[in-house]
Amino acid sequence: MAVLSGDPTKKGLFTVRMQAPAGYKVPPHTHPTAENITVISGTFNIGMGDKFDEAAGKSLEVGGFVVLPAGMKHYAWSTGDAIIQIHGKGPFEIKYVNPADDPRNAKK
Repeated sequence: MAVLSGDPTKKGLFTVRMQAPAGYKVPPHTHPTAENITVISGTFNIGMGDKFDEAAGKSLEVGGFVVLPAGMKHYAWSTGDAIIQIHGKGPFEIKYVNPADDPRNAKK
């Protein structure tokens, strides 16, 4: 992930780009602020809800855009390499629906 402008950890506007390799998955989670996603390259998939279900998701192609309101439970994955841009108002935080899915809780 690369920060293009602002600081996602602080109050205020920010923009980041993220490269998602093939097979990348983000388990169901929420954010305290709205998340705006634009697909720059490849295909990126988004689903809504508290259970990861690829069949219920939608594919976003290059130029695809989605707004995920604050508090909305959602998940994401890529089947091939993709680059997405995320922008919004910070602080940007991720709260996983299932705390066991949070990679920050992984034992080292």
